[in-house]
Amino acid sequence: MDKKSIFKTFVILFIGVAIGILAGGRFTMYKIHRANEMRTERGFIHEVSRLLNLNETQMDTVMPILQDFAVQNRLRHDSIRIQERRAHVELRKNLSSFLSEKELKQLRRLFRPRGPQKHNRKNHPSRK
Repeated sequence: MDKKSIFKTFVILFIGVAIGILAGGRFTMYKIHRANEMRTERGFIHEVSRLLNLNETQMDTVMPILQDFAVQNRLRHDSIRIQERRAHVELRKNLSSFLSEKELKQLRRLFRPRGPQKHNRKNHPSRK
């Protein structure tokens, strides 16, 4: 094979990998956004309504049950986050005598309540 055809092959391979990485990242962000929406009452009810495709009479009878479950689901998620936050504070307190100030700062950054710092990206939907 000559050098030109090998170069074309690598360029095509590189373009394919780049497109795959971008598409995979976009798909993952979409799934994360939908999972975060499911934590709210409105998002949960909307998703269940979309999946079940109920008519008006069925929706009227099922809606109170869905609303009660959605409220309980949100409260459960909130309590898990509170417990996780308390565990992180306790871990930091226990490790404070063994770690330097710089290491404690890195640990605080690791256990930030909202995760890593958010970057304002143009193509990602905003989270509420």
